[in-house]
Amino acid sequence: MHERARQLLEEFFRHLGDERRLSPHTLVHYRRDLDRCVAYCDGAGVAGWDKLATAEVRGWVAALHRHGLSGKSIQRALSALRTFYRYLLREQAASLNPPAGVPARLCSPRPASSSSPRARASRGVAPEPKAATSMFSRTESVVMRLKNW
Repeated sequence: MHERARQLLEEFFRHLGDERRLSPHTLVHYRRDLDRCVAYCDGAGVAGWDKLATAEVRGWVAALHRHGLSGKSIQRALSALRTFYRYLLREQAASLNPPAGVPARLCSPRPASSSSPRARASRGVAPEPKAATSMFSRTESVVMRLKNW
């Protein structure tokens, strides 16, 4: 990112702290999320915020997922980028809003596997009685040992 892009980011954080009076914790998280975005953009060869495309935003979200961030953390990071782009549009520093084209469902956690107890319950299938199954197998095991004694 060029120096002007980094300067816009600092102006945005001043805006969040002074004008919008966001919590210091929110500022810390937004800064960390947007610093990750800057690092990704540097690696992808994006020179400025006006050069960022929706495809790069999707790539950044995928990179966050590969690095093990939870769905909620990725949603917060995407929210930070969206908020930043609303600020850029208001300040006329950008003409497009690439994060707006990335749906939040892209960040949501993966669905449970179809054989998990949670998935079975969501489909209305009764859970398997584990305790009864294990008790039966214990009883059966004892009976088999007694027969062979």
